[in-house]
This record gives sequence, structure tokens and C-alpha cells, in this order.
Amino acid sequence: GAGGGGGAGGTVAVLDVGCGDGAALPYLCEAGADAARYAGLDLSSRMLRAARASHPGVRFEQGSFLTAAAAAPPAQYDAVLFNGALQFFGDQRAALRRAAALLGGRGRLVLAHANGAGVRDE
Repeated sequence: GAGGGGGAGGTVAVLDVGCGDGAALPYLCEAGADAARYAGLDLSSRMLRAARASHPGVRFEQGSFLTAAAAAPPAQYDAVLFNGALQFFGDQRAALRRAAALLGGRGRLVLAHANGAGVRDE
């Protein structure tokens, strides 16, 4: 897969903003993400409990992305994912600027939003 490997051998560090129950994690690992270098962030303690139950040993944190990103060192992720989450930010440009600061030089900012009729890979 992209990013130097797939499955358990992935090398890509990912921040999953609005990770919910961690449902994207298996797909991210298939695409090269390293579960040991994955961080899921969500506001909902209920969703994070489900994420931790489904993916033991994986890092899931409760909190605000803008607050967490402001305190984080720059260029620590290879990808920042907003999967159905960006629309909930009052200042989407500020969220994207913070995400860009967390990315390394060749990092990817991934925006995804399911339309309800199915998922399309483009």
C-alpha cells in the first residue's frame, strides 16, 4: 500500500481527527498506517470507549483538535485525517492551518465525507 507498506508493517504516522469508534483504523493500516504511530482524537467519551474496546493498545485521546494541535510539536504526522469531522469546526480554515502545521514536508491532509449513498474511492 501507499506509504511504504500495509497491514502490521505500516510506517505512516496518522492523526485521525474525530475518530469516533476508530472504524477507519483497519483501513488506514491497510493503506500503510502504523497502529503504533496512530492517534485518534474525539470529543465523545462514549465513542472513545468503543474505540478502545475495539482496538486495545492503540492511542485514543479525548479533546479538542485545536487545543491539542496548538500544544503538539510540528511535523509529527505523515497524514491528518478529517473523516466526516471538518464540517463541525466553526473556523475550518484555522483547523486546516493547524493540521498543516502537524504534517511533515510530504505529509497528506485527508478530508473525507460520506454522502450516505455509499463510499467512493477516487
